[in-house]
This record gives sequence, structure tokens and C-alpha cells, in this order.
Amino acid sequence: MRTVSVRLTINGDTAEGARGSVAAPFTFYDPRAFGVARVHPAGGPSGGATLVTITLIDEALLIDLGGSEGGVRCRFGSTDAGWEAIVRGELSDCRGQRRCGGGRGAIQCRAPPYTGAVDTASATASVSLSISVNGGQHYAEALPHYYYRYYVGTAWLIDGLEPTYGSVAGNTSVLVRAARRLEDLGDVRCRFGALNTVVDGTVDSEAGGVRCISPAHWAAEQLASEVAVPLEVTLNGQDFLSLPPAAEHLRRFVYRRDAEWAARECRASTEGSCRG
Repeated sequence: MRTVSVRLTINGDTAEGARGSVAAPFTFYDPRAFGVARVHPAGGPSGGATLVTITLIDEALLIDLGGSEGGVRCRFGSTDAGWEAIVRGELSDCRGQRRCGGGRGAIQCRAPPYTGAVDTASATASVSLSISVNGGQHYAEALPHYYYRYYVGTAWLIDGLEPTYGSVAGNTSVLVRAARRLEDLGDVRCRFGALNTVVDGTVDSEAGGVRCISPAHWAAEQLASEVAVPLEVTLNGQDFLSLPPAAEHLRRFVYRRDAEWAARECRASTEGSCRG
């Protein structure tokens, strides 16, 4: 990368400091060094709004060359492919945070809504992703395996849980079944209610869903009876899968007291039997 001075004159005198002339910096970069190293997450719902982080091969090129208008752009798709959308991006320091893939300096943008053709079998569409730092006059293409993958949110639905209950102490292996074949889009996680710990998950293609281990319920020691919580799944760390209409019950996970806890209650009971 090299920066030079570009001088504009109205009287033909290009000497530095000459009256009637002004100068501004102009930066050249090697297009071979301007490439995409990573995209996180790898995809999101077709409705858009997913925060996408693009890491460059050469971090020295994380520079906005667009002047006062700003030059950072993200292009999803292409005119040749039949669908294209260009959105503004920004330079960002991720500071190793999980939400942006654990990297540092990067370009971030919000995925636009997808309105192109979709593969009916998988309810997905893969589009090329490229970025620009000079307002769109030159784009760096991401490698083919870094294409962004849209999925149709109304088709990728939770279809049920196996099992539907587990101990308040956690450590229950739960399979979240899905209506379609799911894909790991960069950060598979499960959320057992709003107040419990979000845990890592894995896509189990053979079983047809996402598998995760339940965390201990945050109020395990205070629970006097079982409690149900909504179990939600995200494949990219941001967007949680939807449910079919009127099917909220399909994702209810029930925390129950431990067998040891129940036995203690049984021994202390004057009726000599366990409740719950």
C-alpha cells in the first residue's frame, strides 16, 4: 500500500505551495493483497439483518478510502447470478469477541433481505460476498467456500424435542428436531429460557436436528416443583429458529427435581410417598 499526493491546479502551476492549486492524498493498494480471509457467520435468515463480519487477508487494508461519503461496502450476490444487493459497511475491532468469530480488525455489515431464487429442497440460497473500501469502484471477492448462505426462516422450523424433560441439575442430552436438514452456520447454540446459560450445540445430521446438553436451572435449589422453559436454537449465534404457527408447545423443555432431591422429600414426608 502506498499513499501519494494528487494535486489539482487551475493555472497550470503544479509546484507544491503554488497559488491556485490544492493537493489531496491518494492511496494505491495491491489488489492481490485485498482479499477475504473469513466470513462469520456463514449464513442467516432470508429476512436479513444478520451482522456479518468479514476478515481480510491483509489487515493493513482495513482503511476507508471513500472520502467524506465513506467507502466501505458489502455486496451480496451479483448481477450475473440474477440477484444483487449492496449495503454500507463499517470498520470494526472485534477484540476477539465470539459474536464476530473471535477475530480482531474486520469489516462488518448487515445482511440485506434476500429476494432471489431459492433451492426448494433445502430452502436455502448461496450468494457470493465481496467487499469494497473505495465506494464500490473495486471489490474483493470472497473465496467460493466463503459464500453467504441464506435460509428461509419459515421453512427451517423446530419440530420437537427429545427428551422433553431433564434434571434441574442439567447435563441432559437434548435433540432439537427440525423440519428440514439444518446446517452449522458458524455458531450453533441452545438457549434454555431467558435466564439460564446459553450452551454450545452441534448439528446432528443423522438424527435430524441440533443436539445440546442442558445447563443447570438457575434456580435449581429453590424449585419446589417442575418448571417448563422455552428451548431455542441458533445456527449462527444471532438468529433463533422459528416455530410453526400455534406450535409453541413443541419447544417446551421441563426441568424436574433430581431423583436424590425427590428421595429426600419422600423420606421426610409423613405420607411416606414422593410428590411430583
